[in-house]
Amino acid sequence: MSYMISENYNNGFYSVTRGFFSNNEKRPILLLWWIICISIHPFVKKFDLGIYLQYYDKVEEALLILVFPYLLRGLLILWNIRIWGPITVFAYLCYLFWGSLSWLFSPLKIEAFALQFLLELKMPILAMAFIGAGDTKWIIKKFLPYSKMILLLSIALIIWQFVLPESYNTFFSAGAHQGAFFLLQERLPRAAGIFWHPGQLATFSATMCGFYIIQLGIKKGKKQLLWIILSFFVLLTTFSRNETFAMIIGLLVVYFFFRREKFYGEKFISFTVLTGLLYFILIPIILPYVKFTMYNELGFLDFWGARAARVAFYAKSFLLANIKFPLGGGLGGYGGHAADVYSSPYYLYLGFQKYWWFQRNTFLTDTFWPHVIGESGWFGFFSYCLCLFALFKILVGKLSSKIIKIGKSSIVSANFYTHYVDTKQYMFSALLAFTILIVNSVTAPVFTDLFSLWLGLMFLGSIQNGDAELNGYVAPVDEL
Repeated sequence: MSYMISENYNNGFYSVTRGFFSNNEKRPILLLWWIICISIHPFVKKFDLGIYLQYYDKVEEALLILVFPYLLRGLLILWNIRIWGPITVFAYLCYLFWGSLSWLFSPLKIEAFALQFLLELKMPILAMAFIGAGDTKWIIKKFLPYSKMILLLSIALIIWQFVLPESYNTFFSAGAHQGAFFLLQERLPRAAGIFWHPGQLATFSATMCGFYIIQLGIKKGKKQLLWIILSFFVLLTTFSRNETFAMIIGLLVVYFFFRREKFYGEKFISFTVLTGLLYFILIPIILPYVKFTMYNELGFLDFWGARAARVAFYAKSFLLANIKFPLGGGLGGYGGHAADVYSSPYYLYLGFQKYWWFQRNTFLTDTFWPHVIGESGWFGFFSYCLCLFALFKILVGKLSSKIIKIGKSSIVSANFYTHYVDTKQYMFSALLAFTILIVNSVTAPVFTDLFSLWLGLMFLGSIQNGDAELNGYVAPVDEL
């Protein structure tokens, strides 16, 4: 049988690893099982587990062992992406170095350092696992029916929560859905669906809503529109402004980089219009809270003297980084889970005892970047930012280099065309989900939270799909 090769695949060590992990490799079934387990974990937490809760929370981290078989391959793939691949790895190692070095010159316990160091490994482990698993198309196709079931079950639970809140609260007595949203002097519950916290449902529905919007821009059909409406309805019932805003920013980022893409033509116009409609639908909800958010939560009136937890953590992290310059407070010392568990001395040193939320031991881990700035200093902060920027550049670069490959070939097979469309869909979704993750990191510790990392990094395997299948595609002449 003769073959037509559209473009030679680059030589080097990665080509060797690609040959070892051939197309006949086993599907990443362990990674799929991890996704299912990590999505079920928050549902079980809605029930009162009593003394077993402290042990159950450890299960989430223990489940990471399922993704270990994909780590080495993911690291090799990432390392062999020219320029930005090695920069991503090196920048994150620099961040860990600055955090660790800062700890050596700090009064912190070694237990606090060890715990926080392990928590910092979650993001690179999952990033490499999803890249190493590679078969994004198979994972997503298996996951999509399950995700639709999650949305439908969440809608049923949302109706129950809004119609019969007392029985709902009694049945799910341990859920973190007790907060309320006040709209026009009405107290409305924040929906959590099948998850433990409304923020988890918001992140899930925002990611899936964005995914279906991208699907609508690429493929024809009314099914995507139905799931867009359902997922957006679920998102609205959470009353989560941050996640909704993050989804809109993610969609606009995808459109900004690929607005001139000719392959999809008019479909991108509908994509943009739909994004605009979502924004204008949100205006009546957002406007009454803009003033409160700007002047209270964001500390626009008095940043350094703000008493809101998130603003205070940002302000004090700047102060700690300046005091400890060129180092930071050390891993496990500020704004993270370990600092809370081991009662970091920096909190008293920085005057946190004056805040009511600190006295009640609440809102101590509601941020991410203050923890990075305070613990690893300004050099650690810039290293972490460089790592995320490099990964972002890889996503945009892969999309830009593959987006019109099909137009350069005079003859393509039907299989290649189908795979091309699917791969573009998943690569767009990878950029969207990663943008949502970055935007949410401003107000939440998403880069140390497995649930958020799952949704933000789930499509990263499309980096490999784009190279291996589009650049080095070999199409039998019999197919053409």
